[in-house]
Amino acid sequence: MSACLLAAWWQLHRALDGNGLSWFYTFEWPVLAILSIYGWWHLITEDPEVRRARMEASPVWDEVDETT
Repeated sequence: MSACLLAAWWQLHRALDGNGLSWFYTFEWPVLAILSIYGWWHLITEDPEVRRARMEASPVWDEVDETT
């Protein structure tokens, strides 16, 4: 997360120096940091029973009727 915020700070300074594309990255890096925190939180707080059931369920594409 700190690397994303550092990259956002760097891109902000580039944008203020006149690089127009850096404005996009200035806002993209914090969003990426938030998504990484959400993914990490979801990974460590997921119920083991729910995960086991999800992993044992067959994917939808395995249920396609192959007789057609």
